[in-house]
Amino acid sequence: MTTLLVKDFLTPDVVKLDEQTSLSQAIDLIQDAKVISLPVVNGQNELTGFVSEQDLLKPLLEGSYYCDGAVKVADFMQTDVVTVTPNMNIFDIAQSMNSQRPKSYPVVEGGKFVGMLYRRDVLSALNQHYQSCQPA
Repeated sequence: MTTLLVKDFLTPDVVKLDEQTSLSQAIDLIQDAKVISLPVVNGQNELTGFVSEQDLLKPLLEGSYYCDGAVKVADFMQTDVVTVTPNMNIFDIAQSMNSQRPKSYPVVEGGKFVGMLYRRDVLSALNQHYQSCQPA
């Protein structure tokens, strides 16, 4: 079986949030990037958290109800983040995604954020492999 590695399919150039990014800015950035989640990194490019579309719902609902405009990413980001490394096998990640695990993963190497692995990246990798298995 062919080895498909995360490093060959990750999305390297993603928008990054920091803990002081406002709720509205985070929503705009996720929507503009057309992704389901974004990493939160510090000044040393170390992953400190993770924000998904799902994570935005509660603070947006509460902020809208109470008209609280001071909500920052640090107030609602996930800090217990499941990450992957560049040398992990795509097939293993696909198995995790097939259950109720995250649908996107920050990719970290040597403590530094290097990209995101989205479900679409995994689908692309598996499809390329699938097509190579088909007779011409």
